[in-house]
Amino acid sequence: MAEGETVRNVAPQRQERGPEAGRGRHRGANPSVGLDAAACAELEAIGYPADALALLDLIPLVEVVWADGSVSIRERDVILEAALRRGFSYGDPAYRQLVAWLAVKPTDALFRASLRALSVAWLSLPLRAQDDFRQRLLDGCRRVAAVSGGICGRGGTMSAAERRALANIAEMLAVANVPNRAA
Repeated sequence: MAEGETVRNVAPQRQERGPEAGRGRHRGANPSVGLDAAACAELEAIGYPADALALLDLIPLVEVVWADGSVSIRERDVILEAALRRGFSYGDPAYRQLVAWLAVKPTDALFRASLRALSVAWLSLPLRAQDDFRQRLLDGCRRVAAVSGGICGRGGTMSAAERRALANIAEMLAVANVPNRAA
């Protein structure tokens, strides 16, 4: 893929088109990720860049790869390729923020707030879409964790730290879903 070229295949996110695309995405309800004003305010309070909100469902992948203390080149490439497939381009502020998060580990507060906000957005989906989204998210976390696992990056084995991070993400989503399922 040439620099600047993008692929527009984003689900469950909605791509905005036209002159208003990208404007005001962090104010009030966020149509690109289903966030309400409170979730956006929490993210902004911990320093989450407003123009990176569309990356929200890639943050669990970033958390998993940082779980063992470093990000391999292969892990980095898998996550950046996922961003490109979702419609981000090399020059996008959100893409540059993702690159920065893969170079310097974000704070645990950013990971926790991101997962809470992601849970808010996820619960706004219909039940079937929730199940599909949860499965895609966890599958993506497993794939990126397995990229550099095993001996010399071969073998697809997750580290114990990556397994713990994945379990925490799965648990947070399961706990978030309990009130909605009971209703």
